This record gives sequence, C-alpha cells and structure tokens, in this order.
Amino acid sequence: MDFSSLSAEETLIICPDSEDDRWEFKAASLLEPGNRGELKKELGKQVSAFANSGGGNLVFGIGEPRILQACLERVGRQPMQDYLATMVEQSVEYPIRCSQIYRIPFMVSRNASIFLIHIEDSPAAPHQAKDERQYYYRISGHSKPAPHFQLELLRNRQVKCIVDAEIDGFQWSMPWLQLKERKLTAQISITVTNLAQFVAKPVGLSVRTDVPSSHWAVLAQDSTDCNELVLAEPFLFPGLRKTFHIKLVCKVEQEENLAEVACAEFANVRLQIQTFSQNFGSAILSFRLSDYLTREAILERESENALERERSSAASEKLVKEFIPKLKSQIELTQKSMRRPVLPPNLNLPDGHD
Repeated sequence: MDFSSLSAEETLIICPDSEDDRWEFKAASLLEPGNRGELKKELGKQVSAFANSGGGNLVFGIGEPRILQACLERVGRQPMQDYLATMVEQSVEYPIRCSQIYRIPFMVSRNASIFLIHIEDSPAAPHQAKDERQYYYRISGHSKPAPHFQLELLRNRQVKCIVDAEIDGFQWSMPWLQLKERKLTAQISITVTNLAQFVAKPVGLSVRTDVPSSHWAVLAQDSTDCNELVLAEPFLFPGLRKTFHIKLVCKVEQEENLAEVACAEFANVRLQIQTFSQNFGSAILSFRLSDYLTREAILERESENALERERSSAASEKLVKEFIPKLKSQIELTQKSMRRPVLPPNLNLPDGHD
C-alpha cells in the first residue's frame, strides 16, 4: 500500500484496533534523542520480526489508547526520515533493502506528522537483530524470538526473486550545433540489485513515460522514440548488480526554441520505472526530471550555446574573408593560363608562327 498520499488521521482509520502480525505501534517519545539506545534495540527486534514473517508496518506516533502523537521532525540537522532509514539499515544483519520510510502529516497541520516504516517480506531472511544477536518473528501480534524450526524454514524456502532498483546517475546535454532538429538529451542510470539467494532469470526494467507533449519521449535501443520501454538481461546472479541506461529526449524543429519548450515543460516530465524478475515485479520507482534538472541550468546552457554559435559564425566569416582574395587570385591565374595556346610537344610550326 502507498502511504504517501494519506494523512495521519486517515492512517489511524485504516490501522487495526490493536497490534497484529502486520502492525506494530510505538509512541512518538521513542524517537527523541535521549532514547536512541532503546530505539536501536526496538528497531532491531521489530525489523527482524517483520522481515522474517512476510512484512509489516511499524508506526511511530500512535500511543495508547490509539491516539495520534506528533513526532520530532529532525534529529539534530538530520531529517527524521533519513535518520530512521540509517537506523533501520543498521538494525539487523543482513541489512534489509525492502523497506520504505513514510512521513505522514496531520490533516490539520502539515508541519506535524507521524512516521511509518513499511517492511516487505525479505528474500535474504532470516535477519538477526544486531544488538541482541537474536532472530525474531511475528506471532499473535507480538515479536518473539524465532524457534530453530522457524529459522530452518526461512533458510530453505523458495521466495520471490526480489530485485531492487535505485537511480545512481544522471547526465544531460543540449549541443549548440544540431543540423536537422534541436534536442535536449538526458541519460538516467538505474542500477538493479538481485536481493534473492538465487539467480534472477530474466531481470530488467519496464519504463513508462508521463510527459506533457509529443516533444518528449524515451529513446529505444534502435534509436526510435517510444512511450514505453523494456530493458532486460537474461540473468543476474545473487548479490550482483546491473546498470541500465535510459535516454530521455526533448526534440523540437529548427524553427522552434528548444530552451523555451524545455523550460515550459520539464517540470511535468516523469518516468515510472519498475524492476522485474521471473516471479517478481517491484513497486514503482518514480523519476521526476525537475529533481535533477533546473530551469536555470537550461537557460545557462542555452546562453553558452548562443555564445558558441556567435564565435563559430565569426570564425566562419573570418575564414571566408581570408579565402576570397586567394580564390580570386587563383581564378585570374587560371583564366590567364587558359588564354595561352596549348601546343603538343615537338611540333614543327608553319612559317609566320614563333
């Protein structure tokens, strides 16, 4: 479930009346800096339990009896979402990747919020709580130490071949010299990791565009424009990574102003990216061009291009001015040589001819 569009009040409504195998509630006070040690221990326990039991949700800011409590927004200079993400990653072994932190604001005040950690079923289970060196699982609404047989089941089960993706590179260009049509090209690098304990066959990306006009498209491998794109590899071994490159283009005709079109539309350019394997499709990874490119950068590049065009034009004019006199001189020499009689060698000329 996507919690990003919900308010804290709406989240409270969809929560069960009490904790169960998929929900755990914690008071907002646990996130205070003075409770860091207790938070680290509690995260290890709950993250281990949910990751080992099919997934679930850990909510900070729901107290007893089921009342909302506003959480701290920052720990020092660090936003709470980043702080929790680091703590979750460090709470268990092996580190889990199948989790997401949501800041869920109150309906009455967007400056106050609760925080929800969504943990998916982990293909790398069992996970051990670091502080206690203990494996946990969920049963009857509680996180309890996992018995030996439960650990063996986790180690031997065949689960979904979960693959995870992250955006780890972005480059763009807008060349000043383009003969047929002018275009802005962005290359997005997506790295896919096989989190499972077996081979992903196949593994890849499905890309859908959400664009404001026909100026924009993704570029397929055969260099044709398309609105949907699938990139795949035949296999990816456990723990290994594969980087895919997506090209996004904005094209205009020569008579159109590329910078004006790009500046007007780039904020509404989005890509919906989903990773897949033989039996798994990930949650949608959203890419917004405006998170990586700014109006100021486009205008600055266009200004640089205009200067480059001026320099190129001036250099061309200089070359032409230098070449024309030389060309005229060569033409005159050629014309003079053409007026001379051309005679074959060793020819006896008649009288009267020199």
